[in-house]
Amino acid sequence: MSQQRLAALVIAYSILKRRRKSEQKRSCWVKPWILRRSELGACSTLAKELRIEDTLQFRNFVRMSAQQLQFMVELLGPIIGKKDTKFRRAISVHDRVMVTLRFLASGDSYNSMQYLFRIPKCTIGRIVKEVSKAIFDVLKKRSLK
Repeated sequence: MSQQRLAALVIAYSILKRRRKSEQKRSCWVKPWILRRSELGACSTLAKELRIEDTLQFRNFVRMSAQQLQFMVELLGPIIGKKDTKFRRAISVHDRVMVTLRFLASGDSYNSMQYLFRIPKCTIGRIVKEVSKAIFDVLKKRSLK
């Protein structure tokens, strides 16, 4: 067998192997602990408790009152809101704003925040970037009239 033919076979084999690997199905699309966000995530447990029982600690948690948070949610909703799909529920505007405010208030890493909010760190990164830009754009328009 010539060296050119052998090289072509090796290349063809590696291409086939790469295609088969990319076609393999994932064992799980979302980790089970993340699926329990609506029951056990910080937005539905800790933040809700703090808002009701300890307004000072709620203010410390996100650096604003519950009323100010609600104002921000209403202001940013049309810009950052996402729609549910057939496969998954979208992260609510309230949760997106809470995640961003907590990041800005604490400076925690996305890695540590993923356990608190039960949102993957890559998603937290996108949320913080998107919501921060929306906050800047909306408040810039309101402040610089």
